[in-house]
Amino acid sequence: MRTCTMILVLLLTFTVVYPAAAEYWYPIEDVETPHVQELGGWAVAEHVRQRHDGLRFGKVTSGELQMVAGVKYHLLIDALSSGGEHGRYEAVLIEEKRSSTRRLISFGPVI
Repeated sequence: MRTCTMILVLLLTFTVVYPAAAEYWYPIEDVETPHVQELGGWAVAEHVRQRHDGLRFGKVTSGELQMVAGVKYHLLIDALSSGGEHGRYEAVLIEEKRSSTRRLISFGPVI
């Protein structure tokens, strides 16, 4: 009976704690790294490929990440519109190193 109780407690703990831990965003300490800047450039290029709006990448100014099946990034990006106006945008993307794939989840102006 005691073993059964321990297993039940462990099962409930993993059920409650693991989803909460998966939702935690970790700040990206150094957004100036080439990989983070390349991710921001990729996000803008992917957005332009989908929307054909002529947006041009400037730089990633801040970001955070979340460990999921791969790495989920939330990036704040400075970019120029086709008319030359500066703007701030946020992008959410997932990078899966195992399969070498990226997927843009959302992209839009910071409100």
